[in-house]
Amino acid sequence: PAPAIIPEDSIDITVGMDPDLSVKEDKVSWTLFPNPFIEEYQIEIQEDLDKVGYIQVVNVLGSEVEAISPPTSRRLTLGRKLSPGIYTVKLSYGKALLHKKIVKVQ
Repeated sequence: PAPAIIPEDSIDITVGMDPDLSVKEDKVSWTLFPNPFIEEYQIEIQEDLDKVGYIQVVNVLGSEVEAISPPTSRRLTLGRKLSPGIYTVKLSYGKALLHKKIVKVQ
């Protein structure tokens, strides 16, 4: 069958992004160290804590294994209760959700 021909003026599509979600991860300064870690790791947030809603750690299955809501300090120590494996640390900043991977060994 021949492809359908649609007049240009019959479709109105708007593609955009909420300006509040335009925070780029490289613009928000937060670090996880050491990575990989053996017993525990630290999260250091250099941004305004009032804009940080929560920190969530999830395993490879997507299950939450640690959470802090809201963080009360710029430097947090986590990971002691985690089993060895790969985790994603999520940080909500304003309306944006940022994430980094971290690995626990041994």
